[in-house]
Amino acid sequence: QYWAAPKWVASELGNVIGTGWNHPIIQGVQRLNQLWRKGAIEYNPKFLAANFVFDHITAFARQGTVPGTAIKDMLTYLRSADTDPIQRGIRLAAGEQTKFYGGATQADKMKLLKGLQTDSNRIAGIDTPEKAINKVFQTLPRMGKAMEQGQRRKAFTGTMDSLLPGWKSMAPEEWSSTRAARRAATAANESIINYGRAGWLMREIDKLVPFANVAMQGTILPFRIATESPQGAMRLAGMLS
Repeated sequence: QYWAAPKWVASELGNVIGTGWNHPIIQGVQRLNQLWRKGAIEYNPKFLAANFVFDHITAFARQGTVPGTAIKDMLTYLRSADTDPIQRGIRLAAGEQTKFYGGATQADKMKLLKGLQTDSNRIAGIDTPEKAINKVFQTLPRMGKAMEQGQRRKAFTGTMDSLLPGWKSMAPEEWSSTRAARRAATAANESIINYGRAGWLMREIDKLVPFANVAMQGTILPFRIATESPQGAMRLAGMLS
């Protein structure tokens, strides 16, 4: 069986940073922290509501996205993330990835391969239907993901409109391989806080200290906005004044 994959896939799969800390005690702490993260983030309605507001503020400061205009993209992602041709193109252009900084870990590799296999099976019509109980259990995590990916989708399509007019009339496999699509993918990932933006050491620390990288990325976000572009600096100043 052969899969046709864009060049960035080979780059991601071929770049492994270290082997991680494999001591049994450290691994035990990591697993406990993973459960805590899921409870505090993915299954926490209060966090989802706060993150929804914060993502709107961040997207406005970084990309100039008017609050509320990404709602349609969020609903589209929630309804048809697996079948929408634009979302498939975004995925092919690496617009759903957050691993541009520091390279891919072994876990990133497995997630990427699983995603490619799921897409391949779906196209071939042999994907396994999701169980009803799992759909219910995954309701809140899916809503949280749709909130984030909706903002990224809005930033991606807006960047593509300015860099490659008429791109929607092209096939996703065609426009996703363009330079404009890669630039749009970067804009999408950076439109809100990119929690995957971390070196290998911070990734390992984050496994032991819950939300360590979240705190770091949130702290330096205003400085990034202020230095990335004059427009971002002006929007930030206006919000703080």
